[in-house]
Amino acid sequence: MGSHVVSFRFSDQEIELLRQQAEYGNESTNAIAQRLLRGLLGPSTDTSTTVNAVESRVIAMVDARIQALTSEFVDKRIQGCLQRELAPVLGELSA
Repeated sequence: MGSHVVSFRFSDQEIELLRQQAEYGNESTNAIAQRLLRGLLGPSTDTSTTVNAVESRVIAMVDARIQALTSEFVDKRIQGCLQRELAPVLGELSA
């Protein structure tokens, strides 16, 4: 099975709409367009398509988990800082 390069131009507005379809933050516009077009064409026997789809899902899941862990960590650090900073003030108010 051969492969062919498909090339066409998008306006700035079309590129922005395309970027909104990204499954993860650093997915290129070429990868987004390829994924969407292959999705419209239906199932393929091309294993690289399957690998790319799985890779996209794994990256999205890892990114989501990292963001969740990061926000939990930041929330705990902020809470700790606030407690340390407010402890003297709260002590004065209750005295």
